[in-house]
Amino acid sequence: MAFALPRRLGGAVVRNRYRRRIRAILDEFTRSGDLPVMNYLFMVRNDMNDMEFTTLRGHVRRAVDRATSS
Repeated sequence: MAFALPRRLGGAVVRNRYRRRIRAILDEFTRSGDLPVMNYLFMVRNDMNDMEFTTLRGHVRRAVDRATSS
């Protein structure tokens, strides 16, 4: 699993917060068996500081579904 987080999103503290939030969601998916084993690259393009965790979970779910549907 890799993350692409441009510096324009903020400093290292902000970018690390993004990584932690996405990792927490992926940990949930892994524990429930909903995350197929493969390589993932997550690119964060928009500010997600104010995004609700459930909304972010939905975005990550859709990204994983698109990546694994091929």
